[in-house]
Amino acid sequence: MDLCDRITPAESEIAEMPTGHLGNRASVPAFLDDYALLLEAQTEVFLQVPDDRCLVLIEAIVSTVTRRFLDASGGFRLSHPGHGSPVESLVVYTDDAQPSGNAVLADTLARLGYVLGRTDWLELAEGVLKAAAGSIDRAPPAHPRLLSAIRHFQQPATVVVLKSCELSVWQSAIDRLRQRGVTVLPTASETLFADKPMPESGPGLAYVCRGTTCLPPIDDPERLVAQFT
Repeated sequence: MDLCDRITPAESEIAEMPTGHLGNRASVPAFLDDYALLLEAQTEVFLQVPDDRCLVLIEAIVSTVTRRFLDASGGFRLSHPGHGSPVESLVVYTDDAQPSGNAVLADTLARLGYVLGRTDWLELAEGVLKAAAGSIDRAPPAHPRLLSAIRHFQQPATVVVLKSCELSVWQSAIDRLRQRGVTVLPTASETLFADKPMPESGPGLAYVCRGTTCLPPIDDPERLVAQFT
């Protein structure tokens, strides 16, 4: 059993996920914040160990959130009609005891959008940031996570996508870069990061990317590390 199996429900359960259980009885349907935090947790797993199953679950969460919670303003509502709640149309941007669901979504969708080249997810993140602009202007200190999301959206981090069937050859380079805080995404999957081809021969290729721009691929671990010295 891997990390994806341990921390996420089955894909078929995503759409009907409750906030929790009391004994064997499910509580009310999950709210926006529940889905946002699940998406963030699943994203952290994916960024450590890229996996096709993790990505399928990430896509299912984003699809469910967009279908059930997206507001005409570009933000996301706290609840949906299935809750039968008087706060169905409430859109919250300020942080409380935990970050707002909108802030977590915008931040996570921005990171995923750049890593996966998903412009539709970047557009969703940008929609939240634009919708929240007035709220941020009125009280910036009440929006720390949204301010972080703006930074990640406007200044995306550099990531390394590593496509190789011989990942052990790259392990020392992966460890050294991660120690420096660089996000490295190693995979032997041909379907993941399909816009970055798997080499037909050799030890593999490393793609150093920032935002939507990537440098020419690198086929040597030491040359890869040298890019960050």
